[in-house]
Amino acid sequence: MIYAIILAGGKGERFWPLSRMQHPKQLLKINSEKSMLEETLERIKDFIPVYRTLLITGSEFQEGILKAVPYLKPENFLIEPEGKNTCLAVGLAAAYLKKKDPEAVLVVLPSDHLIEPKEKLLHVLEIGSAVAQQGDFLITLGIPPTRPETGYGYIEIGEQFSTQDGVSIYRIKQFKEKPSRTVAQQYYLDRQHLWNSGMFIWTAKTILSAIKRCVPALYRNLEKFYPILGTPQETEELKNLYASAENISVDFAVLEKAENVLTIKTDLHWDDLGSWLALERIKSKDRDHNVILGQALTVGSYESTIVNEGEGIVVTYGVSDLVVVKSADIVFVAHKTKVSEIKEILQKLSRLMREDKLKLKDDKARKAEQAVEEILKRDSLASIQGRCVEVSARKKQLTDSPEMEEAKRSLSLFQQQIEQLKVRKANLEVDERIKGNARDDLLEKIRNHKKAIEANILSFLGKQVQIK
Repeated sequence: MIYAIILAGGKGERFWPLSRMQHPKQLLKINSEKSMLEETLERIKDFIPVYRTLLITGSEFQEGILKAVPYLKPENFLIEPEGKNTCLAVGLAAAYLKKKDPEAVLVVLPSDHLIEPKEKLLHVLEIGSAVAQQGDFLITLGIPPTRPETGYGYIEIGEQFSTQDGVSIYRIKQFKEKPSRTVAQQYYLDRQHLWNSGMFIWTAKTILSAIKRCVPALYRNLEKFYPILGTPQETEELKNLYASAENISVDFAVLEKAENVLTIKTDLHWDDLGSWLALERIKSKDRDHNVILGQALTVGSYESTIVNEGEGIVVTYGVSDLVVVKSADIVFVAHKTKVSEIKEILQKLSRLMREDKLKLKDDKARKAEQAVEEILKRDSLASIQGRCVEVSARKKQLTDSPEMEEAKRSLSLFQQQIEQLKVRKANLEVDERIKGNARDDLLEKIRNHKKAIEANILSFLGKQVQIK
């Protein structure tokens, strides 16, 4: 049987701030009124039904995906305890499906790409699946470049392997990393290079054998994990499997080393929608070559991308070559040439947010310390001692008189103050928002204050005023 493996674990940081942890790129509606994940599932369902579709994602994304695509079920998910790139993901999926179906054919697809027309894609997937079943091949889908793109990896094609129903299949001479602008121009013109689309076809047995040859340590761990699949120990052992695994892509770990790799030249309208700049390629533009999504007014503004997700209006005046995105509580503005550095911005933002949280904790600690100082000032030892001396000085006049009752009330008041301080101490002990060192200093002050009060009450009243 043929199964679809949808890689749906990425956060899509390059579409920040529209894409965030609880709303990743695959759930964005970039190309239509459907999310990119929905488009992927709809695109292949005539060839591979939903019940034979497996999404590989993290637990933090599962709830959002189920809400966005309600016809999916828990059994459609293979949950990763942490992200470790595509090599482990496809290896785990192959092991899982091999146990279920030893002859399983896996069609591995990203969840967030634009691919048109779907009929041509399904034709290529059908031919590729047949080739994978007939031989021990790892098959990639290569896209003829339509521009000198520096953001994609490339495949240099070798000799032709076969032609089936109008589809050309080639052996691969070499995988190429993302090139410079000059090299990308050469690749675009020489007709010997294809974009590496990140779409693959192979049998479960073939990819596991390739992992055994190219990544033996990972294969050994998968082999140990295989008997545990479907048992109560699976969840815990899966965490151990991921903790020990290398963070590496299947392209780098396996495909660049294997010798049985083929590529199908796939003439599709394909885009990985890798950043905000991709909108220029898929959306219509106004007369000033601006891409505008949502409420916006542009005056004297040219060749900019403006996205307004919520209410209000975004206004630009006299600018060009910008990306402006307004999403909830964040407005992002960048020159187009800097959009590729968005991950660096997010790292800096993350550090600032952590520092702000520490600063907030420091502020709360200082406020708590000030509150205790006010307590010490208001209920100072000098004040209490003075009142004790006053009572002690009247000792000889204290008999069974109203003054004795006053002394009782005074002692009761002192005891209440001690109890109040005990409560304040307990509250500080459970307040996790106050940093440890500051909290310890405050508690020590309260303990000392309590001891001093008790000592002074005992000294001034303990032996001089007896209360029955």
